[in-house]
Amino acid sequence: MKPQEKILEIANDKSKKWRSLGDIYLEYGAVVICDPLSDFESKNRVQRTVESGSYHVSVLEEKTKKWGNRFAFAQIVFSEEDIKKVILAKFVSNESFQVSSGLACFMDILTCDSYIEFVNKFYQKNKKGNLYDDFFKSHFKKNADKNSKEGDWVNFTIPKTKNNIIMFHSGMGDGFYKAYWAMGKGNKTCRLIIDFNL
Repeated sequence: MKPQEKILEIANDKSKKWRSLGDIYLEYGAVVICDPLSDFESKNRVQRTVESGSYHVSVLEEKTKKWGNRFAFAQIVFSEEDIKKVILAKFVSNESFQVSSGLACFMDILTCDSYIEFVNKFYQKNKKGNLYDDFFKSHFKKNADKNSKEGDWVNFTIPKTKNNIIMFHSGMGDGFYKAYWAMGKGNKTCRLIIDFNL
């Protein structure tokens, strides 16, 4: 089964229980999908834009034989309409994004600018610091559960802004992943879905 066909089937399967990660605020409406610890640049913006606003983010878990539950898909939901077709979400510079820290994320292009500034300030104050170990680890632990004692996602608002970034474990970890637009009737944009290739 082709990736688009698989996502079309899953997106329209009402029996699937997606896990809520809260809402993402898209101030501009251009979505950046990237590794939030190693490759958080504007080149990871997907080409199609959406209306600015707050939208729900959720993940779909699948059980693996050796490693327990893992996030197989992550999505932003713009509309609850039935999906009619699925198309590849092309990035500004490529057709996929790279993960090298085991994490992926959704954020707005303007949030990306604020996040880069936040990270730069962190390393200015902590020249030998580690962004995950010294900062985000404690935030992830707040969402710990029976499947992940360290926590496997976080909804983080950039300090002194209203913009947030939602981070989550990327399937089995590092690799190259693609995202897809799920389209409804009249070519309406309904969802943006990452496939972690489980």
